[in-house]
Amino acid sequence: MPILTYIDDIPLFTNKSEAIAWGATSSPRLVGYHTHEHEGQIGYMAGRFHQANLNLKQRSSYQNYIHEANQANIILSNKINSLEQERQELIEVLRIKKLNKARGLDNIARNKINNIDRSLVELNSQREKVQLDKKTAQKSNPSRFELLLNSNKIETNYLQKATAAVKVVEDNSKNSSNLVLNKTRLQQEIQKVIREEETVKRIYRSNY
Repeated sequence: MPILTYIDDIPLFTNKSEAIAWGATSSPRLVGYHTHEHEGQIGYMAGRFHQANLNLKQRSSYQNYIHEANQANIILSNKINSLEQERQELIEVLRIKKLNKARGLDNIARNKINNIDRSLVELNSQREKVQLDKKTAQKSNPSRFELLLNSNKIETNYLQKATAAVKVVEDNSKNSSNLVLNKTRLQQEIQKVIREEETVKRIYRSNY
């Protein structure tokens, strides 16, 4: 039988590969394995340590840390995805040769892309730090986790930092009037160029 029993709703497996595989798909993800003895047989459980072995304060600290890291990752990822989509839309606009006649708008689009690139570097760096520290925390035993926190080897307050970072990016975009570029204006400029070209074609056809 692959599962010997359950301890705190976590399965105790007969072999370590099953424990590792289970931990890789759990939420939060549990890295590695540890052992328990059940009715004289050694069983394997996901995670390098068992959260039930933590005292109440340690368990709360660990769970809050993982929760905040997950939330920070979501906030940063959503903003990164939004910026990447906006960047791609601007690149597509610049590829429209007709729009290149609107030089002012063309320059605004390029400046906006540069601004997005700088924001993406900062947000991606922060997201990588969140993910790295989260993995470090998950690989630690209880005393090691507390030591990492107390010695600032892993950072804290990721949720607040992620929210603040996103707000800075959004405020910079709002306050930079020369970088303002919305879809309505894009559509108006594109239609204007198209109408001008159609007018030129009609005049050409009527004269020749």
